[in-house]
Amino acid sequence: MSGPPDLAVRPYRADDLALLHRLMHETTHTVSLRDYTPAQVAAWAPDPESPAGVAQRARLSASLEASIACVADWAGELGGFGNVTSAGFMDYLYVHREHQGRGVASRLLTCLEAAAREAGARQMDTHASLTLRPLLERRGYQVLERRRVVVVGVAMENFWMAKGLSPGT
Repeated sequence: MSGPPDLAVRPYRADDLALLHRLMHETTHTVSLRDYTPAQVAAWAPDPESPAGVAQRARLSASLEASIACVADWAGELGGFGNVTSAGFMDYLYVHREHQGRGVASRLLTCLEAAAREAGARQMDTHASLTLRPLLERRGYQVLERRRVVVVGVAMENFWMAKGLSPGT
C-alpha cells in the first residue's frame, strides 16, 4: 500500500466540505500554476468567498454527496480527497499542496477504483488536468481525447482519460 503509514482514507462527511473546498482552491493556485496560466487558474478555482466560489462549493457539495467520496486524513489534517460515481466517473481528485508526491493521490485512487469496481463499473474515467495526467498514466489510465474547455470565458486544456477495472486491478 502506498502513502505514509499514518495516512488514513475514510468516507467523506458533510462537515469536511469547507476545508476540502479551501484545499482545492489552494492546491490549484499553487501546484497547477506549473501547467496553467494565472488567468486559467483563477477561472478554474475562483476565490472561495466570491459568488463564483460559492457556486463552485455548491457544485462540489452536490458532487460529493451524489457519489462515493474518499478523504485522506493525515494525522488529523485533510491531505486530499476524490470521488467517483457508481458508473465510474471520477469528478474530483485533489491532494493538499504540502502533501504532493507522498503517495496520497495513489491511496485515494486505490480507494476510488475499488469503490467503482464494487459498484459494478467496468472502467473509471475522468477529465484530467495537465497536472494530474502523468500520475494517471503511471496508474494505467490512457488518454481517450485531448480536450479544450472554456471556464468562465477562459480556454484551457484537459484530457478525457480512462482505465479498465477488471477484478484485482
